[in-house]
Amino acid sequence: MYHLKRPFIRFVGVHFKLKKLQNIQDKHLEAYAAHLKSRGCSDKYVKNDLSGIRYLHRQIPQARHSLKDSKTANKEMGLGRTPDGRADRAWTERELSKTCTGKPRNLIPGMKAHPQRNTCT
Repeated sequence: MYHLKRPFIRFVGVHFKLKKLQNIQDKHLEAYAAHLKSRGCSDKYVKNDLSGIRYLHRQIPQARHSLKDSKTANKEMGLGRTPDGRADRAWTERELSKTCTGKPRNLIPGMKAHPQRNTCT
């Protein structure tokens, strides 16, 4: 996990002269987020990176400061909502009406459909 957050560690070391990860505060995350945004990184990228840093912070024994929860902090930093890419893949009424006529149909040529079975279930 350490190697994934090396850019953050380098950033706080250079800009804040931070020597111990136990001393990470919200101001460090805010400055790093602003730095990433200035480099043109998307909100989703920044939020993902901050999430990893918060996870790293939770793993540090005897951390001196507690960090704000991600929802509050991200909102304060101006990071917008990011869609997760999922789409509604459910059939529409139109698609259902085209495919489900309620009539049994032969799925295999030469075979008769079961008389009591609806093909749309």
